Amino acid sequence: MQSFPLTGAIVVSTPQSVAIADVRKAADMFHNDQINIPLLGLVENMSFFIPPDMPDKKYYVFGESGCRKFADELGIPLLGQIPITSGISDSGDRGTPVVLDDSSPVTKAFRTLAETVARQVAIHNAAKANVGVN
Repeated sequence: MQSFPLTGAIVVSTPQSVAIADVRKAADMFHNDQINIPLLGLVENMSFFIPPDMPDKKYYVFGESGCRKFADELGIPLLGQIPITSGISDSGDRGTPVVLDDSSPVTKAFRTLAETVARQVAIHNAAKANVGVN
């Protein structure tokens, strides 16, 4: 990681406690003095299940708010929550990424995530540019 110019790292986890324990190790690694790469934020994958016949319903299969709590603990933003839908499997079987389906809640989640990551990178770069400026 030290060989490449990196703006920062984004860590991805599921909301489960056991997953958060692994992500804690990754976060510690990035904050290590030898690596020292800023964490731009955390992404929660498989945040909840959305059934196709009830698009407004969320089932928290792996627990709720695990990544939000961990992001708060680290003082970094939760950049996004990616849901599980049956469309993910269906689109994979067809060989078409689910994000090409504008009606999918996964598409909306990934677009929001991309916007949030771009904003977080801009914030980080602006803060870095202001370091040392009087």
